[in-house]
Amino acid sequence: MQSSFTSKDSESEESKRLERRRNRFTNQSTSIINKPIQLTNETNQSLIGTCEKLEKNYLRLTSGDLDQFIQCQAQLEMLYDSGCNRTNLIEFLIYRLLYSLLLNDYKKANRILIDIDETNILLRKSNNIDIVLEFCSSFRRKNYIQLFTLYKSLPKLACCLVNFFIDIYRKQMIQILIWGFSPTLSIDVVTTMLAYESNEICREHLSSLGVIFIDESMSIDCKTSRTSFDKK
Repeated sequence: MQSSFTSKDSESEESKRLERRRNRFTNQSTSIINKPIQLTNETNQSLIGTCEKLEKNYLRLTSGDLDQFIQCQAQLEMLYDSGCNRTNLIEFLIYRLLYSLLLNDYKKANRILIDIDETNILLRKSNNIDIVLEFCSSFRRKNYIQLFTLYKSLPKLACCLVNFFIDIYRKQMIQILIWGFSPTLSIDVVTTMLAYESNEICREHLSSLGVIFIDESMSIDCKTSRTSFDKK
């Protein structure tokens, strides 16, 4: 089942910004994160439960700062490595894999894939790991059609994590679509293809990117949108 990722694809500006934030947070928080490792095993088990609850609650948010997620991941990684109860390890390996991949940190993603391979087969099945790995493979190959199809099938909390990043890849796909289709493209097609919750949400996001609509906002004017589309 083991897969590997390469680092040939350049990072997007958004990915670089998130990576800088992660590094800044990690540098500022190292002393705080390390302290619990010196405590008793009983205390560490309590900390694991706290971090898992915080992370799950935080992942339910649809938008916001990723700092709390990063802190919980760093804490859980160190606690698990110190020999604490690893009952929920595979679930959080999934989050770590997705986060590393979405930041284009392929080196770390490869290490996590090795950890996943070494876990119990039954645990992998119970956490829908195959769907996550297919999603990651689609991301690496930039197969956005398959990526958005799999996105809708991801486990709930994994999907919540991807939600922090998904509009970055929708934007890349929209740019491909308006340059590849002419003269118009139906909003219904885009909503389904890019896994928006509704035409209204799709239209609102596309409008913010400079996409121009016609036919009472039911179709994209591809030719006009090419000159107004926000490529940044």
